[in-house]
Amino acid sequence: MQSKYKLFLVLGFLFFCIFYSIYGFTSYITSLHAYRWKIHFAFELHIPFLPTFSLVYLSMFAMFLFAPMILPSEREIFAFFLVLCLATAIAGLFFLAFPVVSGFPKRKPYGWAKHFFFLADTMNLNYNMLPSLHVTFAYTTAAVYAQYVNLYQNCFFCIWATLVAISTLLIHEHHLLDIFTACILSTFLVKISYARYNQQKFFDTWKKRFRSLDNS
Repeated sequence: MQSKYKLFLVLGFLFFCIFYSIYGFTSYITSLHAYRWKIHFAFELHIPFLPTFSLVYLSMFAMFLFAPMILPSEREIFAFFLVLCLATAIAGLFFLAFPVVSGFPKRKPYGWAKHFFFLADTMNLNYNMLPSLHVTFAYTTAAVYAQYVNLYQNCFFCIWATLVAISTLLIHEHHLLDIFTACILSTFLVKISYARYNQQKFFDTWKKRFRSLDNS
């Protein structure tokens, strides 16, 4: 049990570094040119701006904290880590190929939630929109957890992920196509990649590699 939580902390820190390295790099590269895609539908511009949903948006990161409690062993935690890294890498390629400009007007946060909105907006950088990694992470996490929890817990995480997806619209961080492509990416990751990474043979191979590095 203790080793499982230790692995979660180590991989969590490593994932944070990998995520912001890719996310920051793609944002920097796309800021160097004016090549942009407009992907929004006209009706989306009528979606209200509700900064209070920044709390729901930020809650996505709390979903990760359930991993060591739900995933039964180090093997599943490692597979989950690899899937999140793969999601970030694939999305990074899309960010470079299809930098998106938001169709929403400039936002003016108000009320007590404006501080949470500024935090959420600062984390997102610019042009990294298609697919929404926030939605990808939320649905991927919910789908992975679904393999190890009961029906009620599964519904809880699915509803949570859906609220996160809705929040991206209500705080005008993403458009519908960002969410749609995120759902496709999440399905691919869980159905194909997680199933492969979660095989005992795959995990044992990586364990041997890490041990050989420690001994060298």
